[in-house]
Amino acid sequence: MPLSTKSILLVVNADDFGMTTGVNQGIIRAHQLGVVTSTSLMAAGEAFEEAIQLRAEVPELSIGIHLTLTGCQPVAPPGKIASLLSPSGALYSDHITFLKAYLTGKINLNHVITEFRAQLDKIKKRGIPISHLDGHQHLHVLPGIIDITLSLAKEYQIPWIRHSYDSDRIPFNPGLRGLRMCASFARKKILKSGLNTPDHFWGTAYSGTLTEEALLKIISRLRDGINEVMCHPGEEIVKGEDDRPNRKIDRLSELEALVSPTVKNALNQSHIELTNYSALLPVGTRN
Repeated sequence: MPLSTKSILLVVNADDFGMTTGVNQGIIRAHQLGVVTSTSLMAAGEAFEEAIQLRAEVPELSIGIHLTLTGCQPVAPPGKIASLLSPSGALYSDHITFLKAYLTGKINLNHVITEFRAQLDKIKKRGIPISHLDGHQHLHVLPGIIDITLSLAKEYQIPWIRHSYDSDRIPFNPGLRGLRMCASFARKKILKSGLNTPDHFWGTAYSGTLTEEALLKIISRLRDGINEVMCHPGEEIVKGEDDRPNRKIDRLSELEALVSPTVKNALNQSHIELTNYSALLPVGTRN
């Protein structure tokens, strides 16, 4: 599919564009000075408008959508998505509280459709071509939700979807094992749908802790085909992310790794070609 003589292609995608000012600035820096080639925009993020303005500074940065069901205010009218909301009126605080509601049958999938469509429309109305789609905290790969994701991707002509099935060695962790099962199921559905997904995905094993050492390990393990590495750079500590009992996110350390000269040198020496989803769009699907 890619027009390249190199066998290993790499998309380095920064999640959470639009989350906060510090996250936005970190992503821009990781692109301009480092190896980030692609980002996923949160329509529900508090710094969404700033992200839209910053986009003009980074024309080579591929922009996708980061569909969000947790940690933000909803984009759709609250009265139309009641099952997605916490008592405060915001979306559920994190994936754990969402999963508890989902697994006990409290999530109305029609409400998921409504919220996802509102997020897609918010970005499309700003004239942004959406090159790819993924989900905040990987909730887009859950059974039932992956079907919604695929249907909307086709409707909005988004040709690339993250499958979230990590090619790396996964530590024994119930959450990561559960994600791996859902992601395996989702990958099969994506491939059957005719939409595109990377050959290999990396980053869940180091999510929030992608140090230079970890990134170099991933680079050494990249395989032939299209690889995506997920990352979460930022120039600030996001409130609540540094004291999570289950998963801390160190955005400052990730940013340092992504702009590391050692990492750039490793990519060059390995003859790995950096690319993004806009460059990989099949002919006739650019929206």
